[in-house]
Order: sequence, then structure tokens, then C-alpha cells
Amino acid sequence: IVFGYSGEVYFYLWARGKAGLANAPFGAIKDVNILSAVMGNVLTLVMLGVSAQGLGRVELSRYLGPALWSGVPIVGLSLAILIFARRVFTLRREHLTFVAGAHALRLVMTSALTVILWRTALPDVALDVWLVLLTLRLLLARLPFLANKDLVFSTLVLALFGASSPAAVLLATLAIMTLLAHLGVLGVLGTQDLLRLVRKS
Repeated sequence: IVFGYSGEVYFYLWARGKAGLANAPFGAIKDVNILSAVMGNVLTLVMLGVSAQGLGRVELSRYLGPALWSGVPIVGLSLAILIFARRVFTLRREHLTFVAGAHALRLVMTSALTVILWRTALPDVALDVWLVLLTLRLLLARLPFLANKDLVFSTLVLALFGASSPAAVLLATLAIMTLLAHLGVLGVLGTQDLLRLVRKS
């Protein structure tokens, strides 16, 4: 959870260190994160409809069970946010429209590039299988209280398809590489700030 929100924390600490920006980022950060969640929920619902038949063949409830129901309040909260938008959001309507569009484009492009990456690595796997796995990944991203969703996703794929499955091995490898990349970036940024503080003192 800490690593998942480190980007927002680092951005706020950066803004706080700038003159006149101590309070200004709060509204923008809040609105951007809320719209990111809403657009993610919309894409997840669309993908659930697209890959419904493939999901029916996967024994998802056997591995996640009641955890799937924890995503229902999250989707409901997104609808409530849209209904009470005037009280929730700080930015103006045109800015909110731009942010929502940017998030929608980011999510679609990221999902498409992810499927292209998987497809390029394992071209023998059918496209509908990758769409089902993408939907599972988006669904897990909506569930609360998962510290590292990439690792949980790869573990779920291992359970569903078996440890010897090429798709499972590929996704587990990518999850570990992603985690290491995030830790590397966090370490570099933290080291730079630490050295900067040492020089000032």
C-alpha cells in the first residue's frame, strides 16, 4: 500500500517544498485520483462485458470467493461520486473533463500495450485468453486492501493455469520485474533527496 501511493506522496512533498504551493495541490491531487479510480471502474465494467464468456470458464470464485464482493462498494462509490460531483470535486468542469479524458486514454493505451506485450511474447496463446487475463488484472486492481496487485495477479494466474503454464511464468516474471523497477525508482529518488539534505546540513 505504501509503495502504491508513493508517487502521490512524493508529488505532495515536492509541491510543499515550493513557495506558495503548500495547500494548492490538495484539490488537484484529490480530483485526479478520484477520476483515475472512476475511469478504471468504467474500463473494468466494459472488459467484464467483453470477456464475460471467457470468465465463465475460469473458476474465479474458487480462489477469490467473497473478496470479489468487496469490489461492489467501490463501483457504487464511483457512481455516488458522479452524482454528487459538485460537492466532491475542486477543479472546474473543463479541467475535470480533460483529466477524465486523459485517464481514459491512459487506461486504454496501457491495456492495449499490455496485451500487445503478452501477445508478442507468447503469440501461440489465443487473444481471448489475454483479454480474460486483462479483465482479471483490472478486476483485482479494483479490490481494496491488496498491497501489491501485480504479484497477487500473477499468483492467481499460477493457481488458475498451473505453474508450468508459459502464460503464468511470463506474467509472474513481469510482475517481479515491475516491482523491482518501482523499488529502483523509489530508491534513486530517495537517495537523491537524502544526498541533497546532507549537502544542505
